[in-house]
Amino acid sequence: DMLGDDLDAWLADSNLYKRTFRNCAIIAGLIERRMPGKEKSGRQVTFSSDLIYDVLRAHEPDHILLRATYAATKAFVQTFAEGIGDELSASGVDVLSCAPGPVDSGFAFRASMKMGPTDSPAQIATESLAALGRKRTVVPGRVGKMLTRSLALLPRQSRVGIMGRVMRGMAQSGGKSIEKANGKFA
Repeated sequence: DMLGDDLDAWLADSNLYKRTFRNCAIIAGLIERRMPGKEKSGRQVTFSSDLIYDVLRAHEPDHILLRATYAATKAFVQTFAEGIGDELSASGVDVLSCAPGPVDSGFAFRASMKMGPTDSPAQIATESLAALGRKRTVVPGRVGKMLTRSLALLPRQSRVGIMGRVMRGMAQSGGKSIEKANGKFA
């Protein structure tokens, strides 16, 4: 869907995403704050991480640092929405963090990814709007709920391993066989 695509494009170009990437790159040892014997300024670190980010995004879009950045940014947005929702609740403002599973939006086809079961955008919107004012976070759709419930009882390392295999399988499909049983693209 156009809104989801625009949001993904905005997020990938946003300062929040690039700063999160910089932090992931520092933790991974890809860049350093200080060179041995020589101080680096914050501006040099930002330039270096922006350059690495742009190169990876253009030439290796499935790189682990980009996936980690995406996950970290999603976690921040959810945590921020929940926190600001608590702060604003007394003023009558409702904030909802929506965390759907795979959605039949056409994104997978354009990204040359193979998707398994998905939920429809209408189903996600209907359940999300129904939760507004009643919850801080909602996991709409049957697929999102099934994934959340089935992974919830596993240890974190097991969840990471399973989701890593799922994401690699989606990325390695090359977009050759993306049709769902109903003939639509995911």
